Amino acid sequence: FKLLAERLADNSFFQKVGLFTPRELRRMLDIEYVSELLILEIFGITNKKDLLESSYINYDEEFPLETEYEDDFNIIVNLIRSLITDETKALFKTKSNFYTLFGSSLKFYKTTNKTQFDNPKNVGEALFELVNAAKLNKFDDDQQEIEAYSDAVSRAASDKSRRVQRQDILVNIIRKVEGF
Repeated sequence: FKLLAERLADNSFFQKVGLFTPRELRRMLDIEYVSELLILEIFGITNKKDLLESSYINYDEEFPLETEYEDDFNIIVNLIRSLITDETKALFKTKSNFYTLFGSSLKFYKTTNKTQFDNPKNVGEALFELVNAAKLNKFDDDQQEIEAYSDAVSRAASDKSRRVQRQDILVNIIRKVEGF
């Protein structure tokens, strides 16, 4: 498990997006964060660091389905890569937003079995608009999800219920654009 997390953390896309600072890299927090993404992939949404220590222990000697998890992880990263532009990467380099985008892309992939979005530009723009409006507190009575996302990302962002709420909001946006 740890070796897989180390391999996956070396993905150049994470550096391109600026997901990890040099200090985080020195402290190996990139590997810890990628481990959290792996736990999301394997077990679903959890509270921050729940199952982290036990996953390191339980999968120290042997990690069943390692290749499948690695392949799926890379598919999810490629889905995300298709959504993020140079203009939008700053918004999605926050750990909470990236975690939510990862989980939403994972849900899309697992639900549709598609390794690409049909309309990545439209999906990316729709997600950016919502997350940016939430960041700027541009609430709209016609779009209650903006305020809900803002609330879920600003307080106790790594609690399971907040993570579920954010993911549901982004999945609904992807569902509207992609029609799945």
